[in-house]
Amino acid sequence: MADTITKGMSDTAPYAAWKNMKASVDNPSNPGYATTGAKGIGYVAQWKEFESFWLDMRATYQEGARLVRKNKALWYAPSNCVWQPADGSRPAQRHTCASGVRGIRHHTDRDGYEFWTVRYTQDGKRKIKMFSFGKYGDMKAYMLAVCFLRKLKNTT
Repeated sequence: MADTITKGMSDTAPYAAWKNMKASVDNPSNPGYATTGAKGIGYVAQWKEFESFWLDMRATYQEGARLVRKNKALWYAPSNCVWQPADGSRPAQRHTCASGVRGIRHHTDRDGYEFWTVRYTQDGKRKIKMFSFGKYGDMKAYMLAVCFLRKLKNTT
């Protein structure tokens, strides 16, 4: 799975948030260590790898948001972490659809190529925007689809 990061996630804000979370728990020379690692606060085992962290947290990611723990006395875990928007508004809620975000679907074409798709209407015509796993990797394609959908919602 490490090759999915080389498909563009290593230079993203979610990847930086994950690296910062790990450093604040694992690295005594990190400024955040005093409030996390030194107090015995850690992160769940599956979050040792970025892919697992991203699969758990991608559904509610918003551009410019930062990773925060709801309860500062508890570990970093899917149930205790949210993406706090920069404007201070309420964090996004997780949807129950398969992708985690209403309006985004996973699609596999007849040749086996996989995409995240966003369906929308523009100028009275139904359109589909596709983000290819082959071009971006699963995680980056998903993030691009989420950003595209949010931009559509902000322009309408």
